[in-house]
Amino acid sequence: MSVVLYDQKRFGDICATLQSAGADYASCLGYPEGWKKSAALDGYYRQFAQDLRRANTLAWNQQYDDNEPLDVSVDNGTVLGNVAFYKACTAVRYNLVTNAGEIRSLNNCKAVLVRIISAVANEIISHLPEYDKAEW
Repeated sequence: MSVVLYDQKRFGDICATLQSAGADYASCLGYPEGWKKSAALDGYYRQFAQDLRRANTLAWNQQYDDNEPLDVSVDNGTVLGNVAFYKACTAVRYNLVTNAGEIRSLNNCKAVLVRIISAVANEIISHLPEYDKAEW
């Protein structure tokens, strides 16, 4: 398996897209304390994006026996459309180290990411003409 080390922009785009969606993805985070206040939720989304970036760097370092610094800064990103957001999230998911015991600082970000991917996939599918035509 190969690992892609993404730059700040990828995680900034994920963060910006989550922040622009407001509470739409709060359930994926388990409705954290203060989630009804946008500033608090924005902070949780930023922390999540930083955890993803850290996990991606750890996966890179593990795969290539490298010592890339664990920079967790996340630039202000671009809000992505649903399909681009789905693709960005699935690409990152593929390139993460799992939160297995010794890496507790990742705050279970891979499981949260999987829930976000599922939510955005449901959003995409529910707007397809075939979905409306399909029998309930």
